[in-house]
Amino acid sequence: MKIIIPTDFSENAFSALTSAIRLFNHQETHFLIVHMINEETDAGMEIIQDQLDLMLERVEHLFNNKFHQFKTGVDQGSFIMTLHKRVKKYDADLIVMGTKGRSNKDHISFGSNTLKAIQEIERPLLVVPQNVEFQPLKNVLFPTQNLSGIFGDKLDLINNLVYHNSATMHVLHFINETVLTDKENFVDKLLGYRFRESEIVYKKMKPISIAFEVNKYVQKENIDLVAVVKTKHSFLNSFIHSSHVDTLELQIDKTFLIL
Repeated sequence: MKIIIPTDFSENAFSALTSAIRLFNHQETHFLIVHMINEETDAGMEIIQDQLDLMLERVEHLFNNKFHQFKTGVDQGSFIMTLHKRVKKYDADLIVMGTKGRSNKDHISFGSNTLKAIQEIERPLLVVPQNVEFQPLKNVLFPTQNLSGIFGDKLDLINNLVYHNSATMHVLHFINETVLTDKENFVDKLLGYRFRESEIVYKKMKPISIAFEVNKYVQKENIDLVAVVKTKHSFLNSFIHSSHVDTLELQIDKTFLIL
């Protein structure tokens, strides 16, 4: 597993890093911690590297995991452009970011860089909320509409996290019909097979107010992580492309895995 973690040296970025370390605690994982700077920065490279070294020392003080390796890097240019290049060069499996960066504006759910990464980077993205204490992964929710994201390799990373953390997989299928079609019955069996080594809970629900129902289910079932496939027809699509991110119904107080 190769994971890229952009950092602006905020506590939220460090929290995202430590959450990733804990989530992949039992897996061989290579972490690349990257700081992006623009052409107008006055900070010297030596100072930035010192900050990265201090971050690694802090990590090593908190964790001692034989399965984990860490590297650091500094890139110059726009955030999305440099992240694109890093993802391609490093062949990253996952990007991990916090919901907010150093600006930390209370009325915005996602920081601008995190939102841009969700919209433009075609790699799985783990989004860790700020000020939320890490809890062991016990319940993972996968809400889906029109069975989006069921096929292909989209579920591999979710399966990986669920299995290695001995968690329960919750599938919340938003559907208008009360009777499953042949395709849906097949998908039901497929999900059972894909998560055969883990406990799985499968529920149907009418798509009247998806964001509200997801929020309610998260609270009721003590969900620790919500995994969503980014497709044209997924409920997340309208969320991440809205120009009024702060007015959306979906409350981001859990870790999100966006595939």
